[in-house]
Amino acid sequence: MVSRIRKIILDVNADVVQTWLPLMDIAGGIAALTTRRPWILTERTSQSAYSKSNARIFVRRILGRFANAIVANSSGGIAYWNVVPRLVERCKVIPNAIPFDKIEEAPPEDDGLFRRSDDCKLILYVGRLIPSKNLHNLLTAFSRVLEQDNSVLILCGEGPEKPALESLAKDLKIFERVRFLGYVSNAYGWMKSADVLVMPSRYEGMPNSLIEAAAVGCRICLSDIDAHREILGPKSGYFFDCDDVIGMSAALHAALQDTTHNVSIVDNAKKDVAMLSAPEVGKRYEELLSKVST
Repeated sequence: MVSRIRKIILDVNADVVQTWLPLMDIAGGIAALTTRRPWILTERTSQSAYSKSNARIFVRRILGRFANAIVANSSGGIAYWNVVPRLVERCKVIPNAIPFDKIEEAPPEDDGLFRRSDDCKLILYVGRLIPSKNLHNLLTAFSRVLEQDNSVLILCGEGPEKPALESLAKDLKIFERVRFLGYVSNAYGWMKSADVLVMPSRYEGMPNSLIEAAAVGCRICLSDIDAHREILGPKSGYFFDCDDVIGMSAALHAALQDTTHNVSIVDNAKKDVAMLSAPEVGKRYEELLSKVST
């Protein structure tokens, strides 16, 4: 039942999500102010997500000035709020937690249906199918990868961009090499089976797929954006410019050709996220809640 509910949530059009989340913040903030209760506003995206404003975002921004604390999961998210001098002392970054125990327990997915031959490699994407994820460029880059590497691209996730992406895959004549799996209940298992996880986003808050793949030990190809650099060091993944299709395909090729399973890159990524356990992150929230409630 839980997984079914989660799938329904993920299937919701991204535009609807963008509509309701600010309203939840607004409703919660008004309720807290009306009842004179301390409250915390949370930010789960980055400053870049607010390039276009609207009435909901404007009202949320005003209400945020009265929050007892504002907590974001990334520096990019808190940057949106701490430009207001009176809010700087109330702004705090607390990263997302990684469920290391669940990752450890997750069985690898059976990828036999997708590998076309013994030397076929799996490139994995896990996330929503929305414009900010830059998936059109990913498909174009993947079409170039196929000129050199026997591989398959697996896209796990739902979103409004799916029809357009399917159409583009057909136009690029790579549709048979791209698998749209929709929502999957065992993303960790896919990360364990994949040869490379790709994250081509234009902007992010703190992407769970990235930190979880690092914890799994999957090699990671990712766009060179601040949110990704905040998580992984320069020697922890294969970075590329999100607008450079040739550079993206070259990074994917380099990762796929790393037949030695470059231990240093994988180990570096694991070290980068080692302190993101639920107990460690929970302590930081406990400290914040204690401070706000006094």
